[in-house]
Amino acid sequence: MAPPTTPRERRKRKSNASESSAAVTPHAYVALHKSRLADWRPSPISHLAASRDGSLGVAVREDGDVEFYDLNGPHLIHCIPGEAASALTCSAIVETGEARQDPRVFVSGFSGMISEVDGASALPLATDDSYGGAVSFWEGTHGTRLASFTQHSADVLALAASPTGDRVWAAGVDPALALFARGADGRWAFLSAKRPHSHDGGILLSGGNDAVLLAHSAPRFLKQHPAPVQHAPQRPAVATSPAAAPGAAAVAATPPAAALAVCALRGDLDLWALPRAAPDADPGLAPGPERLASISTPAGRHVRTAALSSDGALLAFSDAQRTVCLRVGSAAPGPEAAAPRAGFAPIPLPAALPAAHLLAFVPGTATLASVSLDGSLHLVDLASTPSAVRAVRAVHDLRHRPWSMRERQLSAARALEPVAQHLVASPDGRFLALTFRRRIQLINVARGELVAPAPVSSGEAGAPIVGLAFSCDSSTLLSLTLSGEVCMHSVPGGEVVPGEEHGRKALKAALQQLGGGLQGVSAHPTLPSVFLLHSSTGVCVLDPRKPPTPEPKRWRRAPGPPPPRPPGSNHRLLQSSDILLDLIFVSPSDLLVVEQSWSEARRSMPAPLHRHRYGS
Repeated sequence: MAPPTTPRERRKRKSNASESSAAVTPHAYVALHKSRLADWRPSPISHLAASRDGSLGVAVREDGDVEFYDLNGPHLIHCIPGEAASALTCSAIVETGEARQDPRVFVSGFSGMISEVDGASALPLATDDSYGGAVSFWEGTHGTRLASFTQHSADVLALAASPTGDRVWAAGVDPALALFARGADGRWAFLSAKRPHSHDGGILLSGGNDAVLLAHSAPRFLKQHPAPVQHAPQRPAVATSPAAAPGAAAVAATPPAAALAVCALRGDLDLWALPRAAPDADPGLAPGPERLASISTPAGRHVRTAALSSDGALLAFSDAQRTVCLRVGSAAPGPEAAAPRAGFAPIPLPAALPAAHLLAFVPGTATLASVSLDGSLHLVDLASTPSAVRAVRAVHDLRHRPWSMRERQLSAARALEPVAQHLVASPDGRFLALTFRRRIQLINVARGELVAPAPVSSGEAGAPIVGLAFSCDSSTLLSLTLSGEVCMHSVPGGEVVPGEEHGRKALKAALQQLGGGLQGVSAHPTLPSVFLLHSSTGVCVLDPRKPPTPEPKRWRRAPGPPPPRPPGSNHRLLQSSDILLDLIFVSPSDLLVVEQSWSEARRSMPAPLHRHRYGS
């Protein structure tokens, strides 16, 4: 056979050779079980507000959720769950201008009640309504109308002005977002308009009934496209019963044949059974997931967080008012065919335990770790009667300790950001990792104190941490920041594991190409060096112990998504066809993937109030 002469022939022969050399085994395929774990349908955005310094954005949704965004990114920093009967329509941020004074946020709805979500007083927002699609500018001293524009084909519902007052954005029933500017002679003029939303729009930041929040660049409004602040808003809270590490004490006598998963979306919790596949069994014959029971919270209060014990016998969840703990067992047989297969027995908790912002069970024990919004960490021993609560005072003292002069003058977004954002437990049940003020703290569970007095470095200083996970042998802690910085920390010392500079830069560039906003980390149950980093659009399989492959020089980049990395490199990218909501390892051979497409989520959304028909 003649040797290939053109690059196309060489690439074709190389791909044919790799396909012919691949060995096909009887189990060289993946069994895919698809079940409706949750009906993910984000709620429309009804109103937006921004702080005076431009660092904090507040978005209220029709279902009652209040979301806080740090606009220096931007990214979601906190969500206050609402209730089923909530119908929020407006919000306001009040700042007194005094030092060390946090901003105060107020919301209201159709009920007519003004509620304060964090703080204590209010001033109205400066907004204006104009019916018929007209935007008018008035001179305030004599009440003279300076100019009037009819750039909207339907009612104008909201206005937003730049801090300098020379630019005004208008939005309303139609999906257009119009920009008006004042020239050097003082006259107002219409510059341009965009249609970034598929449904009715809002203000800048812009959001509407399509549940998408977009961030526009005010200086480059005419030249730069808007970017979504959150690619997957209002994600369901998913937790699984993790497998205890070898040598850890077990609560149950025998490990369960199926892992349990709890999925909380708004005020409903569903308990699922996820059968574990045997290592030598045929994956195609393994049974699929099965729903065991459903729970509804009182008054439809939205669930903030949920956790399952390692043996699946304990379930804990929390809303904005209280924390609930249940013992999971077999349900009594009922006459209905759709009767629940799991029963629940409530476990009384101390009345002094505050509502939890983060929950996690210590593997192999009946100890529940609860973190409130103010950063208080409590360890609840559910095995004792009554339940004993132990407060970790070392973490409590960190709430009031100023770290630096810079943090004494926090922006509005940092002032309302929760003190703790993530809580994970090591598989051997010895340590807890807590992201505290964007730093990582290691806590010894047995002694109830900090392992290292100094904060553990998290890569880029001040970058928000979006993912945290222990390796299966509890010797390494991996942290992931929003900008794509990955750091490995030794346990229990907390030192940053040194790595090759080229490998860190290549991995960060690959995660930025993944897109969709990084969301979390999941560790492999048996391989200590394998982690899955996922965003809303794809997954990165990472093995830090492997040497990175140097990036080949390409003179011409082919269109489309980046090609998958070769198996020899320490990371590999996999794109998702739908929006990836969560991804968790259930066993060494089972992976729970929660995904749903935007087109399916928008089926229940109301049709746009205004539609433009071409030719009319």
